[in-house]
Amino acid sequence: MRTGLIAVLVFVGTITMPTRSHAQAEAWRERYGWVAGALTTLSVAPFDTQIESFIVNHRLRVVDDLAQPIGEAGSGRFIIPAIAAGVLLPRLVGANDLSNSSIDIGLGYLAASGLGGLLRVAIGRHRPDETDESMRFSPFRLAHEWHSLPSGHMVGVMSLATGISMEARSAPVTWAAYSLATVVGLQRIYKKKHWPSDVLAGSILGIAVGEATIHWRMRERAESR
Repeated sequence: MRTGLIAVLVFVGTITMPTRSHAQAEAWRERYGWVAGALTTLSVAPFDTQIESFIVNHRLRVVDDLAQPIGEAGSGRFIIPAIAAGVLLPRLVGANDLSNSSIDIGLGYLAASGLGGLLRVAIGRHRPDETDESMRFSPFRLAHEWHSLPSGHMVGVMSLATGISMEARSAPVTWAAYSLATVVGLQRIYKKKHWPSDVLAGSILGIAVGEATIHWRMRERAESR
């Protein structure tokens, strides 16, 4: 289990590492993020049961109280209205650049969430339950309990964090966005909704799709000028 925990810390470091500039953070993530994420997920997967048990067995009352609202904050029921407000309200007051940034971030979220949903059905990994068997797979099952990999919450919140980071181009904003997204991931493990490797895989996918979407939108705007 120690190896798995070290791997988790390494991956978190790849996306929230302190840097001298946003450009440096983005370049580092583009160059090494995929490799670090994939290696970390593969390292964690054999220890999913042990890591989950450790987290659940060391739960705290204060975390119990926070777990549900944190999970809700990472769901589409909260995020989609927030994105809509981020698009419409700035537009009403003439802040078109901010509104356009919200559109870009929202498109990344929708693309990542859609792809994540298709992968969950195609992979068909069973969610954590009382059996503690982490390697049960039955592809293309429609039942919710077979939709564990990748974590939908993490795909969504990591795409948002990536979009916000790239649009804001600020190290403190990047730290805050990825830290909040990481808390959502810990909640999914803590409440036994996903295995740790589900959360890591969702993080990789969310970051990759969010980043690709922002780059695409930036190129489109540059070409239209």
